[in-house]
Amino acid sequence: MTFTAKATAAASLVNGKDLLFFRVIIKNIARTIFYGFHISSMNWNSKITIRFTLPILCMVLAGCDWNLNRLFTAKSSKPDEVSGTNKYDSSEEIQINGNVPAVLTVPASGEHDLKKEALITNGMKKSDVLAVLGEPKGAMVAGNHTMLVYDGGHIELAGGLVTNLEIGIVTDIQIAQKKVSKQADNEAQQRTKGLVLFEGRWIPLGERDRLIALKQEQEDVERIRRATRKRECEQEERHKKEVLEKFYNSLVVCDVNGEPIDHSDLIAKGKITVVVFYLPWCDPWRQLSKPLEVLVKSNRDVILKKVDIGHWGSLASKKYNAKSVPDVRVFDRQGRIVGPPDSSISKIKKYIEDAKSRVY
Repeated sequence: MTFTAKATAAASLVNGKDLLFFRVIIKNIARTIFYGFHISSMNWNSKITIRFTLPILCMVLAGCDWNLNRLFTAKSSKPDEVSGTNKYDSSEEIQINGNVPAVLTVPASGEHDLKKEALITNGMKKSDVLAVLGEPKGAMVAGNHTMLVYDGGHIELAGGLVTNLEIGIVTDIQIAQKKVSKQADNEAQQRTKGLVLFEGRWIPLGERDRLIALKQEQEDVERIRRATRKRECEQEERHKKEVLEKFYNSLVVCDVNGEPIDHSDLIAKGKITVVVFYLPWCDPWRQLSKPLEVLVKSNRDVILKKVDIGHWGSLASKKYNAKSVPDVRVFDRQGRIVGPPDSSISKIKKYIEDAKSRVY
């Protein structure tokens, strides 16, 4: 059975629920009697009685259903007591999805308007949609599918016809359009008063110019402050570097005449160089040699140079002023000595780490 979605039935939500309640009761009674006929525990006489009474009871129930329908229809179509007119005109029929009628319910306060929702239906042409909602804010096209984008929602088209229409989307779009229109009217009204929009506020034109000038002045002050701070940091870095360079260059080994010794022929440029002056028969050198070689091999940037001075008073010992053996000297990547000569493996490790940390 097809029910036409009339405004009367849509508005009489409470009455419609009561009618549906009575119909469910009637149908359940008929279903109970019908299935009871097949219960095997009933004797044959009871079954014969039900066989004759069941058609009569069904006709009675059908008549009750027809009378109930008339009763609720008459109740819902009574004229309004104040205006004297029918509050819900039964001649106003709303069709959804073309020729397919649907049972409509009355929306509560704040919900979507059924009349507005019926303005656009599935299967409607694009031109009809534009006639109702106007030109969209934008459109996205993928094959034969098109999406018309409006404030508050979008309308999908397939082959130029509306499809997959969401419930309430028309009302949402129209509400959003009204908000945009109201906002535009408000902006026009504010502009007629000589006001301009600045950072979310409507203010006089002169006030806006003053605020822009003040903001520009603050930005200039901030820019100068940053430039000054940057210049101070650069000067501080240069001074620090100069102090370190002066300290690095002050560490020299002098000969017997007090002149700095030139180690350039022993130094590997770009590498940390460890130069050791030794005598092969010296016990301290024998104890130091293996740990020193292990330390150098564990650091790829370190090169070991060994100089056998031969004997005390030799030319090599005088040239490099080797007063004791082993005499270990560590040079950084620029050929500057890191610290005074030493023979302690812990001190040599410290010199190597210091040379690695230097900024060149």
